[in-house]
Amino acid sequence: MLLLVGAGLYISLSREIPEDIIIENLIQKNTEAALQTYVDSCLQSSALKGLELMRLQAGYLQVSDELTSLEIEGLKVPYWLDVDTARIPPLSYFESELKTYIENNLVECVGDLAPFKEQAFEVSIDNPNAEVDFKEAVRIDLDYSITLTRDTEEINIERFILSIPINFRQIHRLASGITLNENENAFLEYLTNHMIS
Repeated sequence: MLLLVGAGLYISLSREIPEDIIIENLIQKNTEAALQTYVDSCLQSSALKGLELMRLQAGYLQVSDELTSLEIEGLKVPYWLDVDTARIPPLSYFESELKTYIENNLVECVGDLAPFKEQAFEVSIDNPNAEVDFKEAVRIDLDYSITLTRDTEEINIERFILSIPINFRQIHRLASGITLNENENAFLEYLTNHMIS
């Protein structure tokens, strides 16, 4: 019982501590782990936001005005099938879109590493270079050299890896199959007419 009360008290107190204080304490105890956690959280946030936007916009992050699309609540949803023409982007296109999205959003999220500068670290950050691979999971390999220097202490991390358990390849294959089947057989219209009659 005492253990449960202690755990409950710990959880309630830890929720009330601002994130900056947690990061500051982590920096003071293990700077390398703090840097890894900081960048990992930005990488995950950028990747998940990108994947969510892709989900909402038929796989696209940037929708060209040249594509026929439907606007829903401020989002453009491009048609993969337009007047008997299937326009299915290859999986490599979506990987490239997510790569660019992550690189741009990561720079904004990481910023100038202010929590580390507040601890008197000098910060050196290279431009991020992400590789995105859609297989059984979304895998992101990020080359992003970050060096922190303070007095005689130097910390450098160059690579970050994230795996998100979303089988985008299978989703693409299923969506492509539905689009091609609809293009060839108009099965959705047939099923709709069958349900109406």
